[in-house]
Amino acid sequence: MVYDGATRQLLLFGGSRRPFSGGGYLAGTWAWNGATWTQLHPAASPPARHNADMVYDRARHEVILFGGYDGSYLSDTWAWNGSTWTQLHPATSPPPRDTHSLVYDPASQTAILFGGFNGTRLGDTWSWDGTTWTQLNPATSPGIVNPAWQAAWDGASRQLILFGGQENGGFSSSTWAWDGTTWNQLHPAASPAQRSYGSLTYDAAIHRLVLFAGWTGTTDPSTIWEWNGTAWRFHRNG
Repeated sequence: MVYDGATRQLLLFGGSRRPFSGGGYLAGTWAWNGATWTQLHPAASPPARHNADMVYDRARHEVILFGGYDGSYLSDTWAWNGSTWTQLHPATSPPPRDTHSLVYDPASQTAILFGGFNGTRLGDTWSWDGTTWTQLNPATSPGIVNPAWQAAWDGASRQLILFGGQENGGFSSSTWAWDGTTWNQLHPAASPAQRSYGSLTYDAAIHRLVLFAGWTGTTDPSTIWEWNGTAWRFHRNG
């Protein structure tokens, strides 16, 4: 699900009814206008899948969808223009994957993709410029962190912030920032508990990132944390 700045609605695509047992993949496109859900019926649509990710490309006023899983890992790129989906055919693309994440970087007017899973845990960084994907080679990187890192653009500090993710043998509670060239690990005094699959978004009203919930392998924490650009602050239990 992603906020579509062009239509000023939330856009939801796909998913699955049985995400951990396989099957039941969905291909519906839905819009939330603040009061109700409406199923849309575009002339063209990506095939059914779950664990894809979407980002709103502010420079080109369209939603971009990449990858996912439908029994096989996918590497297709689609654009949503507010009324229909169009499959794009970039000259280069990241390898197939799911449980990656995409965040729009307004400073470079590109979308940044990091990590994911395709049978192997991935730790690569890519950018989307509206035409093609380019693999980036930052000097430092969070490494092999999968799946489902929590990431969002922090409008106050003007940084792309990445938190947590699932590592080999456990979960991460690290905080990283993308400066447009490389990843930098931050070392706040306090941090949320390690997790993946949480929700991280920028709240423009309070000028902070807000992190909610996630998965630790044994439980789903329901805590709410705020990031003010330099530190995490526990807000409350959800």
